[in-house]
Amino acid sequence: EEDDTVDIQLFQDGYVVLTRNGISICGADGNVYSTHVLQYKQPCIKVCGKYILCFDRGSTKWHLLNSFRVLCSGTSAGDIINGAVTEDGYFAICSERTDYKGSVTVYNTEGTELSRWNSVTYLIDAFFTEKSCLTVVSLSSDREKTHTVFTQFNYKKAEAESSVTATDTFPLALSLKDGGS
Repeated sequence: EEDDTVDIQLFQDGYVVLTRNGISICGADGNVYSTHVLQYKQPCIKVCGKYILCFDRGSTKWHLLNSFRVLCSGTSAGDIINGAVTEDGYFAICSERTDYKGSVTVYNTEGTELSRWNSVTYLIDAFFTEKSCLTVVSLSSDREKTHTVFTQFNYKKAEAESSVTATDTFPLALSLKDGGS
């Protein structure tokens, strides 16, 4: 029998097991507390506090869950690139757009869209950095070099507040350290 586990993430006092067919929330003792069928082709999860964001990379489906139930679900305007979730249950979906190179949409725990930011650069990731702010990571290029662009997006005001470009760089890994750096 082939193991179809895609990802395992720590969650509260236990862990979450993600497969192509769904998600299981388990306690530290290994007991399964809840299981949800999702049917994703390229499943991804992001975990923060008591929330789990599941999405199908390259498709448009997403779900926000807590330990025992699906809180909301929906579809993005374009194929999903990546996602992020906060301890308050706010979450962001980065997706492809035909009229822009990508967009980031921020939702609340009910799945209501709070704001959207359209990017003129190619989105690769986003993560919440401080109250009401999301750092969006994207790539731009000229004829000879690729550049990494970090844009600070205030999702309550629905506007980009600042942007920094790292010239001739390509990120291999991104992480948010304690203290927000």
